[in-house]
Amino acid sequence: MAFGFYDLMTQLGVDVMNSIDMRSMAGFFAAGIATVLGGLLVGCGEVNDDGGVSTDSQAELDLAYVADLGEESAPDVSSDVGKEGTADSTDEPDGETPDLPYARCPYSTRSGRFTVDLKESSTSIDGVVADGVVPQNVPTVTLSEGGCSLLYPTTLFCEPACEPNFTCDVSGSCIPYPQNQSVGLVGFLGLWAPFTLKPIPPQQIYYYRGSMPHPAFSPNHVVTLQTYFGEHSSFSIAVMGVVPLKMVSESLLFHNDKPATLLWEKAESSTNTAIFVTASLANHGGVPARIECVAPDSGEFTIPATLVAALLDIGYSGFPTVAISRESASSTTTELGCIELVLQSEVVLDVSIDGLISCSSSQDCPFGQTCMSDLHCQ
Repeated sequence: MAFGFYDLMTQLGVDVMNSIDMRSMAGFFAAGIATVLGGLLVGCGEVNDDGGVSTDSQAELDLAYVADLGEESAPDVSSDVGKEGTADSTDEPDGETPDLPYARCPYSTRSGRFTVDLKESSTSIDGVVADGVVPQNVPTVTLSEGGCSLLYPTTLFCEPACEPNFTCDVSGSCIPYPQNQSVGLVGFLGLWAPFTLKPIPPQQIYYYRGSMPHPAFSPNHVVTLQTYFGEHSSFSIAVMGVVPLKMVSESLLFHNDKPATLLWEKAESSTNTAIFVTASLANHGGVPARIECVAPDSGEFTIPATLVAALLDIGYSGFPTVAISRESASSTTTELGCIELVLQSEVVLDVSIDGLISCSSSQDCPFGQTCMSDLHCQ
């Protein structure tokens, strides 16, 4: 008879009953029934093309994965639970919301990221972990005010130029380019159905965009990521489900020397979530500087005028945007660096700039003007 995900986790020493709430238990129970029926009616399962694992083949894949690694490579998946950036359980004791403070990784140490992304009509999961930080991905902070920072791309120069598979660091030296790593199987508990992702070679990326429940999580409900059977030490990260973000603002107005204000429908105040704002004006050419802000979920936030003016001075191209995300984020430090889990509901709005007309072709431009290569009329 087929062997289910619940049975596998139990044999590994994970107290599944204390690691998920009743809704997740229902998902495990349903998956177990599907596993048994799949074993009786089909006799075998299959691995989905989208990187996820169907319930009737979950155990076969897991056991084959362990066999490939060797018994000594299989970690004790319960050993990391309770460390910094993790949670002991997805249960909420006595009906209280667990304390999972909002904590992203600093760019300077972030080597991995997993995202559970709640879109308007679907939910997706993806992630990647490398064995180091790519220097080019660490921006330079040139100005900070009012919860916002102006981030400028870091300039790197090595002479002579670096060989293939190497990259330049901030000291002007060539270093090995960080390589994506397999962290084994990555399981998610606390969603409406349990999911396990496997690394997809050769890039060793993780993603699941197949048929998922939507929304895949409940607000203020713990979602836990747990790795196991990896070549590196296992880790666990827990975050909170968020309320879908609904914007009141239809666009963001950028005027020189004036602050820019965003409005949205606020959710219940919580230290577990925040509003993350990214304003990007050079999406189709120019210097890709940006403003990033972390704001409380109060329903209103204003980007200071000094940062607005500074970003406009750097330059802009057609179709500037601002991404607003209600998110819960947590992180943990591993032998590979800092790895974060972000659960988010994101909305992207246009940025309106005086005198800028964005275009896809010259037909979008006023008479006598041409659509330039950076998609603005001139």
